[in-house]
Amino acid sequence: MTSTTPPDNLVHYNEIDSTQDQARRLLADPATAHVRIVLADYQFKGRGRGGRHWYAPVKSALLATLIIPATGFDLDCSRWLSFAAGIVVLQMLEEIGGRPLPVGFRWPNDLICQRRKLGGILIELISTPPIAEYDQAGSSPSSTPPFTALVGVGINLQSTPSQENLPIEAISLKEVFEIADISPPSALPAPTEMARRLLTALEVERIQPTSVGDLVQRWRRRDQSDGFIYRSQSAGKTIIGRACGISSDGALQIQTAEGEIFTTWSASHLPAQ
Repeated sequence: MTSTTPPDNLVHYNEIDSTQDQARRLLADPATAHVRIVLADYQFKGRGRGGRHWYAPVKSALLATLIIPATGFDLDCSRWLSFAAGIVVLQMLEEIGGRPLPVGFRWPNDLICQRRKLGGILIELISTPPIAEYDQAGSSPSSTPPFTALVGVGINLQSTPSQENLPIEAISLKEVFEIADISPPSALPAPTEMARRLLTALEVERIQPTSVGDLVQRWRRRDQSDGFIYRSQSAGKTIIGRACGISSDGALQIQTAEGEIFTTWSASHLPAQ
């Protein structure tokens, strides 16, 4: 494992087990607790929601964890933060392409195009270590928030991972540009630049209770979850059905074969049969 450590808030590894796991380790060490971005060219234990693995060939994807001290957030912020992260990632990709892309969201945290997965978001909340934190320049101590959000971002940029055993077929940003008939830039922004842009955008998106409704509406306009099959557990009962939208507060709605509609915050996407 090798890394480059600029004199700021970003560390970049050639190879790492998981940017999420490394973010936890860095936060636990007072010498690196100021880090806010963890990048990797390759991760051999990358993971997604539900413990699934995230596979990507070396230097083919944006693999990053953004570390956000959760000042002013409550414990439900992981729900809204997942939506906000999807929105800022899609905005960045459309800025790179120069116009809207045929990309939308699949509840709760995937970016998809033509029902193929372009990227994913993984939100984890951890207790902030009881140590003094420092600002981005590493010079002035500040009060420590009670917990910290780790925002994992994985985007297929140049190529897709092996399709074997994946729950949904993958697609790359390069292919999305081809579908949209967009001439891709001669070179994509460097992963470091992309990660910095995402961190800045997420910090601007500071989620307040009064902004949740607007956030859900913005996400809903690009929702492409309809028709995907989900499984949910409710009162000891397994519910399987097709997604049919999200509620006003962002929960998934699924319709069973019998026509019943359930609203849930806990559901897993099932591979296409």
